[in-house]
Amino acid sequence: MLVYHGSNAVVEHPEIIFPNRGLDFGKGFYTTDSLDQAKRFAENIIKRRGGKSILNTYEFDYKEAKAKLNICIFEKADEAWLDFIFSNRMSRYNENNVYDIIWGPVANDKVYRTLIFYEEGDLNKEQTLAALMTSVLDNQITFYTEISLSYLNFIKSEVLENE
Repeated sequence: MLVYHGSNAVVEHPEIIFPNRGLDFGKGFYTTDSLDQAKRFAENIIKRRGGKSILNTYEFDYKEAKAKLNICIFEKADEAWLDFIFSNRMSRYNENNVYDIIWGPVANDKVYRTLIFYEEGDLNKEQTLAALMTSVLDNQITFYTEISLSYLNFIKSEVLENE
């Protein structure tokens, strides 16, 4: 299957990144199978860091990875997903993670605002989950271990026209 990584750089050789802020799934190399999501992410990167929007495309051997790796799949933004991303966002990355790949919904800007209300105690867990159910979320596929990266094959990079 094809997966994408939006950036301001060509990334032929993906690496596990330790973030300087809390991300949904913690440390890792973030991809998506949504072309639109990857393009939006590339646009957001250049707003913060400058440069050009780059779309990196990879072939992900999911069938082989599924047979050999420990993969966590969150089918939807449910309580387990909320607990997992909240713990990662609070600690930057989860050193206790036992997965090679984590796959699930991405907390976009609208969802992030909901999470802030949850973090600050303005919403309880049930209210937060109810609010999340109204959102259509793209997914993210995060490669968490070095071995998981071996199931990605770089295909190409292309510069996107910024609108």
